Amino acid sequence: MALLTTSGDTRRAWIAAGQALQRVLLHASAHGVSAAFHTQALEMHHLREFLRQELCSGQYPQMVMRLGITFDQHAAVRRSLPDVVD
Repeated sequence: MALLTTSGDTRRAWIAAGQALQRVLLHASAHGVSAAFHTQALEMHHLREFLRQELCSGQYPQMVMRLGITFDQHAAVRRSLPDVVD
């Protein structure tokens, strides 16, 4: 689990968080690591504030994600190209 935080909760901080998230995801992808996002708690003000006070040392939580390697060898089920393109 990873928690991305910022020192403020302004538009500038949101952009910085997005840029940091981009770097994390690119680095993870380059090393075969997948990410799953769990932002539901951040969408509710009282839960976000609880996380900020209890887990983030006053920092503002911007993204909660799970990072890991999957070992599923099955290919994704995909429709054939002629089925989706005219």
